[in-house]
Amino acid sequence: RCDIAEIIRSGNFEPEIKWMKIPNIKKFFADPFICSINGKVINVLYEEFLISENYGIISSLQVDDSFQIIDNKILLDIKKHLSYPFIFNEDGKTYVLPGASRTGKLSCYEYEHQTRSVRFVKDLIHAPLLDSTILKYNEKYWVFSIQNMNDINYELLIFHSDNLFGPYQAHLKNPVKVGLNGLRPAGDFIKVDGSVYRPAQNCERSYGESITVFRIKTLNESDFEEEFHMKV
Repeated sequence: RCDIAEIIRSGNFEPEIKWMKIPNIKKFFADPFICSINGKVINVLYEEFLISENYGIISSLQVDDSFQIIDNKILLDIKKHLSYPFIFNEDGKTYVLPGASRTGKLSCYEYEHQTRSVRFVKDLIHAPLLDSTILKYNEKYWVFSIQNMNDINYELLIFHSDNLFGPYQAHLKNPVKVGLNGLRPAGDFIKVDGSVYRPAQNCERSYGESITVFRIKTLNESDFEEEFHMKV
């Protein structure tokens, strides 16, 4: 229980962390995104990895305000690996863009809160992208994603469009960064005091070792620059 704005301002991350217990050792949970909070019920979309099937699905998890599981429901299973169900709200609607690099495309689904279900809307970008995260900035939509370079390095790619549903164009400087620290998105962008911060995974020594947070200095169709802000 903490205030993300104060964490960004102070540069310190020292909250008390409460871990949820998973009742089934045949699966693990990853990439949680809070979809909604209704009273004392928190609805979280996440990757549910099925060890026996060796791929991930997208599920909807309801927990109470003490983080005890109330209900769990499968949201999307395409029989290929899905992960990172990024959530984007626009014009009163909620959209989900799960990671699906094995399909070779980034797909957009509309989420229905009452039924906790999704409806396919459109394929936005045809490329094997991982952990795609959208930022609305200066009246444009910016998709930050990575591609895996033979498990050695990541390439950070940016795409932009005047419309959420595209068409998207590749940034002129793609790949804007190459490496293992500070490329792979680690959740939504954070806006504090007029600045935009980008959390990214540090995978130099191990996958998901820590999170590096950057402050975006420049973002337009021809240039991109960010600076280190803090490590979590």
